[in-house]
Amino acid sequence: MHLSHDPAFKRLFAYPEVVHALLTLVPGCPVAAETRFDRVNCSFTSSTERQRYADMVWRVKSAHAEFHVLIEFQSSVDRQMVQRMKVYAGLLAQDFCAQHKTRELLDILPVVVYSGRRKWPNQRTGIPSWLKPFQEGKAFFLIDEETAGDLIIGDLIRLVRADSVAQVVRSAHALLAWPMASEGLRQEVCRIANERVEVFRTNWEGVMDDRAKAKSVRVPTLEETRQLSELADMIIDVMKDAPEVKRLMAARTEARREGAEAGRQEGWQEGRQEGRQEGRQEGRQEGRQEGRQEGRGDVLRELLGSACEADGYLRPIQVGMIANAETCQLQRWVQRVMAGEKLEQVLVEGGP
Repeated sequence: MHLSHDPAFKRLFAYPEVVHALLTLVPGCPVAAETRFDRVNCSFTSSTERQRYADMVWRVKSAHAEFHVLIEFQSSVDRQMVQRMKVYAGLLAQDFCAQHKTRELLDILPVVVYSGRRKWPNQRTGIPSWLKPFQEGKAFFLIDEETAGDLIIGDLIRLVRADSVAQVVRSAHALLAWPMASEGLRQEVCRIANERVEVFRTNWEGVMDDRAKAKSVRVPTLEETRQLSELADMIIDVMKDAPEVKRLMAARTEARREGAEAGRQEGWQEGRQEGRQEGRQEGRQEGRQEGRQEGRGDVLRELLGSACEADGYLRPIQVGMIANAETCQLQRWVQRVMAGEKLEQVLVEGGP
């Protein structure tokens, strides 16, 4: 899966601090800390009523100069880039004059931000000598990874075209640590880093992605897992107050709550079932035990009853005592009677 570079660049270069960093790469460009930046409509209508679109236009105003920056994003070499930029610059100037009812010349700085891996070729040199004065004017200023180097624009380019988890983590870390980055830019960097990680099709769950992963092509290596964990920590730290993360965390909290409730219900049902099984088992055991006790008591009562009849007496009070006595008491009475004691005396004493 390949992600187009343009959408990510447009989101990143929508922040004035990024445009300011870009202009510092242009030799002699009059930008300062107090420079003002305003986005400008980048849709132009030609004289033939054909609509044309540039990638991005900014109006830049400082104490020393006022000009427009025309930015185009390229991930591949375009041999017609000179002509395109000349057309865009001409249409921008024409549109500006029409809107402001002026004939003043518009100062335009055309810039191409190139993120491709193939080196951008030099302009053709085989121009006839008599045409050189008309065509040698520089049509745009090229900024690529080599031009940007280790500066912040270089990190932006490396993030957008990253081809490994390690590159995403390194670039995101540098951009998030940039002192000039606004909170909005930091959050945008996190979103793009999250998107770039998904391109590698690992089974890592995106921090800000609640879509279920149907399958994964490969399992990340231990080093990738460590890097992904580092990236997740950075993203969560920056995005904890972002609306999409709040929604996602709320959804996951609710899902965990529902899961816990379902687990409790399931456990309760299983507990009830197990309780019934154990109760039945214990009931059977207790029933057998009680049955044995009652059976033993009946036998002892019969023995005592026989002893009473043998002695020639069986009063109601004695019958009641024998009938209501516990098995252990009956057993002691039987033992004493069998030892030669009179049952009447044993029952009067009521104990062993």
